[in-house]
Amino acid sequence: MGYYEDNQTKDNKYHFKVINYRKAITAIRALDYEITSEEMARKIPRVGKKIAQKIGECVSLGRIKKLDHLDWDQERLKVETLFRSVYGVGAEKALEWYNKGLRTLDDLRKLPDLTKNQISGLHYYDDLQKRIPRAEVEEIGKVVESAAKKLHPDIQSQVTGSYRRGKPDCGDIDIVVARPDIDTGEELFLIMEHILNELIIQGFLVDHLSLPTWSDDMANAPKHFKYMGICKLPGKGSVHRHIDILVVPWIHLGAALLYFTGNDICNRSMRLLAANRGMRLSDKGLFTGVMRGPKRKRLNEGTWVAGRTEREIFDYLGINYLEPFEREC
Repeated sequence: MGYYEDNQTKDNKYHFKVINYRKAITAIRALDYEITSEEMARKIPRVGKKIAQKIGECVSLGRIKKLDHLDWDQERLKVETLFRSVYGVGAEKALEWYNKGLRTLDDLRKLPDLTKNQISGLHYYDDLQKRIPRAEVEEIGKVVESAAKKLHPDIQSQVTGSYRRGKPDCGDIDIVVARPDIDTGEELFLIMEHILNELIIQGFLVDHLSLPTWSDDMANAPKHFKYMGICKLPGKGSVHRHIDILVVPWIHLGAALLYFTGNDICNRSMRLLAANRGMRLSDKGLFTGVMRGPKRKRLNEGTWVAGRTEREIFDYLGINYLEPFEREC
């Protein structure tokens, strides 16, 4: 199903089909039993008739008929999937390496022109493939929160992503940080600098994938600063984890929490609803008066109207508020 979805994404006209497939895949992954027929598939929420038919084909034939015209190369698919699981490697690079005859991660490690992030992705590969238990995510969140509050006790730090949606484990850790009534780039960058310095001194941050940048024109504007790196809790047997820390203006906190909590389908649905009403929703807030041209190209930024809290955004859109654990669309 994932392979079929990937091929659909190559054409923008299949945008809504892709969303439907993602919804179905999410529902199927949550099952605790095996699907053995098309009839069983039809009873699964978010699985429509056509998707159920394709599931039936997979079960009975071991393939989807619509894929027969594609270059169905199991070895290539397996190798490309392996390469793309390395941090810093995209689909284009994975295909390039496959076409050059590379087949294993050890083959990649011998390459002389790897990027810094690809080197890190390979170095920490085994650890980064492991799911992070909820208790460990919470402990990591407390380390970041403690570092932030050393600067000012009012600073708020929240773990987002699937952790905030109540999942038992996560693939990585996303943390959003904000301080009441602090919205200017200069003050926010100082907060980020302080947090990173504290965590580096502690030995908690062990590698940097992307550091926030600064320029003088950011000083007085509301600006988001993002850090991406590798962290590790103290103690024997600790595992290296991928962590993202985002420092945002207080006025954007709700929008940032909404965006980084997800899930992806919920976010897409809310952005589509906003767009259909002449608005725009992003991690910075909800904007009205957005004008669009041919192919829905945005002609202006619009006017910011909501984003301090998540409820503010739901209310302005006129829809019932969803708690984070209810956002598994």
